[in-house]
Amino acid sequence: MNTQEVKAVQLGVLQTGPYTVRQLSLDSVPDHILAEWKRCNVRYENDLLHCDPEWLFVQFRGRESTIQVFLLERSGELVGAVPFELHNRGMQLSFGGIPLVRLPLRRLRLLGYSFSIPPDEGAHDALMARLAQAGLNFDAVFMEYVKVDSFLWNYLGTSPLVQRHFLRHCRRGPLPHPLVRFAGTFDDYLKSFSAKARKNRLREIRKLREQFQVELVRIRKPEEVDAFVDCAAHISRQSWQFQVLGWGLAALDTAVWKGRLKFAAERGWLRSYLLRCNGVGCAYIVGIQHRRRFYHAVIGFDQAWAEHSVGTVLQLLALEDLFNEDPPEVYDFATYAEYKARLATESYLEESIFLFRRRFYPAVARFLDRACCAGSIQAKALADRLGLGPSARRLARRVGKGRAD
Repeated sequence: MNTQEVKAVQLGVLQTGPYTVRQLSLDSVPDHILAEWKRCNVRYENDLLHCDPEWLFVQFRGRESTIQVFLLERSGELVGAVPFELHNRGMQLSFGGIPLVRLPLRRLRLLGYSFSIPPDEGAHDALMARLAQAGLNFDAVFMEYVKVDSFLWNYLGTSPLVQRHFLRHCRRGPLPHPLVRFAGTFDDYLKSFSAKARKNRLREIRKLREQFQVELVRIRKPEEVDAFVDCAAHISRQSWQFQVLGWGLAALDTAVWKGRLKFAAERGWLRSYLLRCNGVGCAYIVGIQHRRRFYHAVIGFDQAWAEHSVGTVLQLLALEDLFNEDPPEVYDFATYAEYKARLATESYLEESIFLFRRRFYPAVARFLDRACCAGSIQAKALADRLGLGPSARRLARRVGKGRAD
């Protein structure tokens, strides 16, 4: 960098080619920029809840300074906005599914699936150069939803600028990003599955209705939020995810989530679901329908109802409701899981990418994680050859459960 560029960085601005990049915390973004930011999200097909500035203000209320927004300008016009969350999540090292140790790791996490900037190398170089010179204490940039063969994916793999400043690392290969596309009717959706799978799903619904009075409750209004969150948190406390892994709504601040969901309801985004059997809540979906997409933020069911497949029944009934009234374009399941893949009608490949800074500690953390990942792959292959694969996976789950307890 030349002297002029260094001075610009110190002022929070970097000029690279025709582009100028400004770095601001969320709470210092001027109001007149917000509408332009939202238009950039639409223009570059990144119009997601995760990077909507309205949602970010409520999601990170009281923590706005942890959100760093990089504004890309050309000839004085805003042509892009990219938000990142700065946080200390750490990195869990595991071997064969058995957790070993959590390394401290300060991440700059991309909010959204891509960059809301022009799809050209100059714009991406300008942003990545600004990230490399940002006055922030972070070890790695983390991007969780990078679509394979997208401009961003190809750029990160081939850019000399990225290679000069960062060490690229993927903990696993690409995985499917599952979706349900709302074309046709719910019956058409069911026909996308094999006859056997369709029969099994419908039998689960029928059996539950034969044994209990089943009620699907849709939550969309602000005044419905408190009772829904209280009931869903109670269900979450009985779920295996919470009891074994500490996951679910019960592990979150319910007062904070009540505020977020009321905010979503006031904007017409809230669309959550509760399944009751004989008047008792047994499963829930905390869902939001933003723009053209439906997302579930949290989902869970009472383990005592597991034999009745209430989790699957709730998802199918919610999908039926989504098809029948005010359907979105897609149900976006985000990260891959087997149960999501079973419900999806299509998918595309995506990859989670770390860009470790070229410094001593980030490089060591990357080396250790790569070693654990490679060792896990070799151990799994050996266990499969010896016919021990299922036993090894059960052992890993038991060890993981013991550590969670």
